[in-house]
Amino acid sequence: MDFSKVSSGKNSKTENFPVTSWFFLGHFRYHINTFYNFARAADDIADTNMLSSKEKVRQLNEFDNIINGKKYNPPVHPSAKLMRESILNTGIDKNHCGELLAAFRQDATKQRYNNWEELFEYCQKSAAPVGRYLLELFGESENNYQFSDPLCIALQVLNHLQDCKEDYETLNRIYIPLSWMNECGTEPRELSQDRSDPRLKMVFRMLLDKTMELLAEAEPLPNNIRSRSLRVQARSILNIAHELRHKLWTMDPLSGKIKLSKWQYFRSCARGISGQLVC
Repeated sequence: MDFSKVSSGKNSKTENFPVTSWFFLGHFRYHINTFYNFARAADDIADTNMLSSKEKVRQLNEFDNIINGKKYNPPVHPSAKLMRESILNTGIDKNHCGELLAAFRQDATKQRYNNWEELFEYCQKSAAPVGRYLLELFGESENNYQFSDPLCIALQVLNHLQDCKEDYETLNRIYIPLSWMNECGTEPRELSQDRSDPRLKMVFRMLLDKTMELLAEAEPLPNNIRSRSLRVQARSILNIAHELRHKLWTMDPLSGKIKLSKWQYFRSCARGISGQLVC
């Protein structure tokens, strides 16, 4: 199989939030890159329009087999094999990868979320494992999961809002609670418009309110991390999330891609280094 055909073309430099960082030493950076490449390859399979849902699930199951050291049917993306080697070298819990794969399989078969609880449960699988992986890799306490989980889930929700129009038009997916849309008197097809009407804006702001609650829960994370490099990274990402949430509150994701400017991104990271949080 030509895996380049299902590739999204995304890499760690084009993501909304920093995945790898110059804050990290080479040893950590290698394993973080391996984890990112694994997740990106699996996500690309889940998001491509070139494969049926059944074939997507089959290929993602092969990723799972490799991660768990089971027999698999080639060809399989090389990132899965490298991730298996990384797990064996670091002793990292393979369930972080397993949870991500469960979320990607869900992407291949589920296109709507009825309520906030359903969406939250999905994000717990699709986002929280990233923070948990980093904390374990750096030897941090599992007690910090209570802070990293809401941060990662908040980032996922913000990303869903950024991409809500594209997700609907290209993948027919909606990561917005349908019950909230019904409550506000709007419907999925409104996501294809070039401008949000007041009812849809109300739904977006309900999601942003939830995101603010999650970021408040995540705020203690940096001060509970022992590793200086990971602490700076966590503080920087919190700042980036607050900046992006503010832009999504004041701008319309249907009118164009909303992202931080280079200056806003730099400022968030600089404040992360200096120990400041944007709230």
